[in-house]
Amino acid sequence: MLYVLYSLHLQRHQFQRETAAIECREDVLQRVYDLLPFDLNDEQLQVIAELRDDLQSGKCMQRLLHGEVGSGKTAVAFVIALMVVAAGGQVAILAPTEILAHQHYLTFSKWLANTNTTVAHNQTNAHVVIGTHALLNEKVKFDNLRLVVFDEQQRFGVKQKASLVAKGVGPHVLTMTATPIPRTLAWSYYGALRPCVLEKRAGSNAKIVTKVFNDTQVEEQCEKLLPFLNQQQQVLIVVPRIDGEDGLLSWHEYLMGGVFKQFRSSLAHGRLDSLQVQTAVDDFRNKRTQILFGTTIVEVGIDIPNVQHLLVLDAQRLGLSSLHQLRGRLARGENASTAYCQLFTDNDESQQRLAVLETCDNGFEVAAADLKHRGPGAMLGTQQSGHGGFQSFDPVVDSDLVQLIAEIDGNQAEE
Repeated sequence: MLYVLYSLHLQRHQFQRETAAIECREDVLQRVYDLLPFDLNDEQLQVIAELRDDLQSGKCMQRLLHGEVGSGKTAVAFVIALMVVAAGGQVAILAPTEILAHQHYLTFSKWLANTNTTVAHNQTNAHVVIGTHALLNEKVKFDNLRLVVFDEQQRFGVKQKASLVAKGVGPHVLTMTATPIPRTLAWSYYGALRPCVLEKRAGSNAKIVTKVFNDTQVEEQCEKLLPFLNQQQQVLIVVPRIDGEDGLLSWHEYLMGGVFKQFRSSLAHGRLDSLQVQTAVDDFRNKRTQILFGTTIVEVGIDIPNVQHLLVLDAQRLGLSSLHQLRGRLARGENASTAYCQLFTDNDESQQRLAVLETCDNGFEVAAADLKHRGPGAMLGTQQSGHGGFQSFDPVVDSDLVQLIAEIDGNQAEE
């Protein structure tokens, strides 16, 4: 175990190989801030300062930006991306779904509307390139890739991330998530991936109340939503599977033919093409429908301020991190009030596991619970969960030992 820890710290120094420093001038930074339609909070400014120092250090940045859902990670990535562009570099932002990539493209395009900086979706002929797995194709080339941003990194495999980084020459890497996968969280504990943190939800102080129910109570709880729907509030309903008796299509037919029959709904799942999914989301965003039924395709990328209610059916099929991401779709508006997340499961064991979410609303703590439950994976390989050969070591409980290795590593580096 000591060998693995020390090897990881040596790997960290190999990752931080030398690269051309990126000049981050103060006047350019202020002009980038002026492009945003809102003021950044103190946490965001502190994280930007840390990342700016990394860019100017002359070593390849390897950063994990752990930001609570709704904390403003996108705005931080925007500022850092524009600093790289101002220095002559190209930026690639990899998103796991077309929904999220499209949303980022629209957001960046809006913020860059009055500038000469170009942004493209799944094409590399721009300063900022935003895309999905299409960017991983070996035929895709970049002119001068200096920064790679992985958004919702838990949705990408180790080899996928490495293939995009390899398209640049010593690019900086910023990995963003609200809920790191066990392997990534363990890397941050071990010091192989330097973390920076955004704890506050930007622009919203709304409380999200989470409750776990038996799946026999679905219709009863849906009936309790009728007064809210009659007040033009919106509801997001997520079902992990598409087909089957407990699948998305069956639940959509049953609920829309019964308790919700007087309301309009949208449907989004992976069997639809990207345009159909985007249309369903846009209809929901623009209030042409009040209820959006979806699979976990809506886990990230749905930024709709008015959503106050989430129901997850068959919730035992999802990990704690995915469920935390899903409830992050709630109460994102500045004037949002209390929101409600209801999880339905079919057995007592799952209810106990999901009960963590009733008392914990911090993504890092949720990820730590996932780490303890699933294991960190193979730290020197590509396995992203599992116990990786550790029989009696807990990276959280044994943090003092991790710190000792870090200090040894620091002394070794100085020598």
